[in-house]
Amino acid sequence: DDLLLLVVERQYRSKNNIQYLIGSDDSGRGTIAGPVVTASVCLLQDPEIYQPHALTTLRDAKLLTPELRREIYDHVASHPERYAWNIRTVSNRAVDELNVLKASMDCFADGIDELVDSHEGMRGDIGGVYAIVDGQKSPKLRPRRVAAPDGSDTDVTAAVKCKPWIKGDSLVYTVALASVLARVAHDDIMTEMGALYPEYNLGENRGYQTDEHIKAIHKFGPCPIHRMSTKALKGRVFTTYASADEGGGGGGMDSAYEELG
Repeated sequence: DDLLLLVVERQYRSKNNIQYLIGSDDSGRGTIAGPVVTASVCLLQDPEIYQPHALTTLRDAKLLTPELRREIYDHVASHPERYAWNIRTVSNRAVDELNVLKASMDCFADGIDELVDSHEGMRGDIGGVYAIVDGQKSPKLRPRRVAAPDGSDTDVTAAVKCKPWIKGDSLVYTVALASVLARVAHDDIMTEMGALYPEYNLGENRGYQTDEHIKAIHKFGPCPIHRMSTKALKGRVFTTYASADEGGGGGGMDSAYEELG
């Protein structure tokens, strides 16, 4: 439950002398359309002090209803004194160019590094910052110039330590929070994309491969946010995307997605 997740986080922080533990997770990595979204979250209060505020509904985002996910998202967003967090996206074009793993790792790295940069306490104590990324892989983070640990005048280069944690979204409190934030942000983007490209029902399938989605691609061709490197689309010849409502083009829709990627 939520308190067990918090206990695991408290024990891990204490055992490894961690002042700031950043949890990160993604949403949309397995889709055939749209961006990958990553979220990074850090609990700014000591877990023991924070415990009375622990979210009793927190679980891996996949186990929560959309209403509960939204409630948790809004809670985190409305309490900056308790949480440092951010959301980052990487576009379908970057996924096609780099491959989905590399694009996702770059997105994780950008989010974690920017979160550290945005918080004075983390910037000043790189050795006390640790990041956990849900899954089997974690990104390499940016080396920074920091004060030498022996107190000498010579600066040294160090990066925030980062490790993967399989099923971290079910075991570590901030990773579970990140899974919720990433899922809500991804769902919101795909709802917006669904309004721009109604032929594919993206607001419902969230960009994932379904029979209905594939039939729509074969009927209308891929739209600008489809991932052409995925197995479902790679090497296939389609007609150019033509909106069922407008009779062709796609025009400004592509530029609208640019702002999200």
